[in-house]
Amino acid sequence: GNVIEIRPEDIYLLESNIMDKENGDYLKDFGNMIVDLYPEEPMGYYYIGMYYEKGQSYRKALVAYKQGFEKVSGRHELYDGYYRNIERVLQKINLKDSDN
Repeated sequence: GNVIEIRPEDIYLLESNIMDKENGDYLKDFGNMIVDLYPEEPMGYYYIGMYYEKGQSYRKALVAYKQGFEKVSGRHELYDGYYRNIERVLQKINLKDSDN
């Protein structure tokens, strides 16, 4: 009868299942749940960004990654990863725009 909150370490354990399930279709719901549980943490926005990036909605992915990047301030171990996500999506946007 105990209610146990989802801890950040639990999220990392679930990550691979969520990414593989239905080709990442649950990433957005997973990310939104994490944003609700931990609004000051960047990880929820990472999963939302991944969802949009997998669906080739690069501008929406960019917004999500930038929202997560804003939460990274002062944590250098996360800074590079989020910055690489933003750079990768910007390149995809530029490639998509040049194809049109």
